[in-house]
Amino acid sequence: IEHVMRVIFNSDVLWEEGLHLGRLSPKWAGFFKKCAAQRAVIVIPETTLLEIRKVQQNYTAKERQRLQDAYGILRKHEIRFCQVEPSERIAEPDLIKTIQDTGVQVEIAVPTLEDFADAHRRACLHERPLPDGTKDDEMRDLVIWATTIRLARQDGGAILVSRDRVHTG
Repeated sequence: IEHVMRVIFNSDVLWEEGLHLGRLSPKWAGFFKKCAAQRAVIVIPETTLLEIRKVQQNYTAKERQRLQDAYGILRKHEIRFCQVEPSERIAEPDLIKTIQDTGVQVEIAVPTLEDFADAHRRACLHERPLPDGTKDDEMRDLVIWATTIRLARQDGGAILVSRDRVHTG
């Protein structure tokens, strides 16, 4: 049985300046290409995907509105132009496709009922991965933690890439 290395991502490391434009930084593009060469699988928890999609949708809506506002200024000054529908010009990027374009396999990890129950228990009892002395935790971070632990047990190991303090305990 061949071991598959799964690299699981939290939104805090994936979200960067270019991602909302559908581009990866050279650092992440290179990382994903190296993962592909090693046949590692990139795992995006659904929790992470939902969070990033919300940010992308907000950014896209603002950019579309900015374009609409620019059209208004041009009309106000009676400047002739060719108007393009903002939704045709400014598309919401697809995170999964953007990563897959580097050649790496990508999976979405949907949390199970057991993952939610584990996260709920940890939140209520202030259990690890909550670092000592920390008073706050977020349910979504605990769901990602529980999903990661489940996948690591299933596969005999996994890597969680996160800068989140909750994921340090």
